[in-house]
Amino acid sequence: MIELRRARPDDAPALSALCERTFRDTYSEMNTVDDMNSYVATCFTPAAQRDEILDPRRRVVVACIGEELIGYYILAKNSPKFSVAEPALELSRLYIDVRHQGSRLGHTMMQHSIALARSEGFKTIWLGVWEKNERAIAFYKKWLFKPIGEQIFQLGSDPQRDLVLAHSL
Repeated sequence: MIELRRARPDDAPALSALCERTFRDTYSEMNTVDDMNSYVATCFTPAAQRDEILDPRRRVVVACIGEELIGYYILAKNSPKFSVAEPALELSRLYIDVRHQGSRLGHTMMQHSIALARSEGFKTIWLGVWEKNERAIAFYKKWLFKPIGEQIFQLGSDPQRDLVLAHSL
């Protein structure tokens, strides 16, 4: 049975490993080893994950089977540089271990994030998604996310174009 729950500080080491694994699984084939290593070394350390878990502006939610973390998402109180209904939350990450992709866990996690945002009075969820991540773009379009702009995501030495999508709650 899969449980969705708020991440705890003691989840940081396991979350760090999941973050790195899912990020590499998603992007390694399309990026250089140096750029991937540079990004992962700063963003996905246990200390960085603990900081995100403890940040009062973020909600880190993990999907678990028993004690094993198999997916996660992060909602952050960040307003986009684009016009959306406020207050808005950023869906800054939504990743699932490759072994559990296709199990509808992504659907469950998206449903959970939208319900959580609504329950807290938010009007919009927005996100950035790499223009080359066609699978993610198709997933977000099924959830009625619409393009509202573009932004740069710095992966190591490579500035990449993200599409900014928003979903009205």
